[in-house]
Amino acid sequence: MAISVPPLPKGVRPIVGDHLAPLALGARERRWRSAVNYAAVVRRRVLPAPRLPEHPAYPKLFVVGCPRSGTSWVQAIITAQPRVISSSESHAYETIFENTVNRAGSRIDAWTKVLHRHDLSEREARWVGLHWWVNRATLLDLIGWALHQGEADRAEVAERVIQGVFDSYFFEMGGDPQHVLLEKTPGHLNDSARILRRYPDARVIEVVRDGRDVCVSLQMQGLTAAWPPKDRRGQIELWVRSMQRGAALHADPALADRVLRVRYEDIKADPPAHIARLLAFAGLDAGAAEIATTAELTDFGRHQNTGAGSHTRKGSVGDWRNHFTPDDEALFRELATAEFEAAGYRFD
Repeated sequence: MAISVPPLPKGVRPIVGDHLAPLALGARERRWRSAVNYAAVVRRRVLPAPRLPEHPAYPKLFVVGCPRSGTSWVQAIITAQPRVISSSESHAYETIFENTVNRAGSRIDAWTKVLHRHDLSEREARWVGLHWWVNRATLLDLIGWALHQGEADRAEVAERVIQGVFDSYFFEMGGDPQHVLLEKTPGHLNDSARILRRYPDARVIEVVRDGRDVCVSLQMQGLTAAWPPKDRRGQIELWVRSMQRGAALHADPALADRVLRVRYEDIKADPPAHIARLLAFAGLDAGAAEIATTAELTDFGRHQNTGAGSHTRKGSVGDWRNHFTPDDEALFRELATAEFEAAGYRFD
C-alpha cells in the first residue's frame, strides 16, 4: 500500500522527496532565515492585533502512544472513513507550548522560535510539523494575536494558538461539525490531559505495543533517522515512560471515559473487531462491509518499501525474538516488568 499524502494548506511549499531524506539548508541560510523570522515577529508586535476567526465546535480525535507502536496504522484505519479530516503529525504542543510556556525567554524570542521551526520544516520539506496544518501567513496572524495579549496566561495563549492551527486546517479542508478532526502525534501522549481539558468534544486513542517489538522498531528506524534512541536501555526507557504517562491518563476519573487504549497485537489478531471498536469510539458509523474494506485497505501486506530503516516495517508480532540478545531480555525485565504486565502482556 503506497503512503497516502494528505493535502497541504494553501501557500505551503510542496513536499518533495522521501520522508527519510529531507532537504538540508546550509548554516548561512539558516542564520539568514532566523534573522528574517525575528524581524517578521517584531513587525507583528507593532502592527494592530488581528482578530481570530470564530468557528463552531467540532469533534476532535487524538492518536498518541510511544513512537513505533502503530499510531500511523490506527490513523490510516480511521482516516479511511469519509467524515475524517487529518494530516501529518503537527507536533503542535512540542513546537508551540514548549517554546512559549515551558522555556524561559522573552515573548518575541519564544514566538520567533515557533515561526522559525515552521519555516525550516517547510523549506526542508519535512514530513512532520506545523507546515502540514497552517501556512506562514496564517501562523503569523496567530502569533500577532498572541503578542498582543499582554499579561494573559501564557499557557492559555499558547493553547489558543494551537486551536487556531487546528481550526485553520480543518475548515480549509471543508470541515464542519459533522466531520471529525484526527491529529496523530505520538508525543502528544504527554499533553493528552491538557488536550482533553481544553476540548470537551475531544477523545484520545492510546496505541500500545509489546515494548520489545517497539525497541526493535526504534532500532531499525534509527538506521536512517536521528531521533530514536540508539541503545537498548534508551529504547526501553522511552517505552516505559510512555506506558507510565498512559497509565496516569487512564487513572484520572475526570478523563478516563474519553481515553481508549488499544493494543497493536489485538488489532493484528482480529482487525474487523478492533476496527469496529475504534470507529465506534470515534463516533463514526460503519457497517460490516465498510469495516471489512477498511481492514483490507490498511493491511500491512499491502505496504510497499517496508524493511529496516523504512517508516513502515513488516509489522510482525514477536519480531523481537530475532533481534534481542539474552542481555536485552534481562534488561527489559529489569526495567519494564511492571508496565509490561500492567498492560496485559506476559513473559513466555
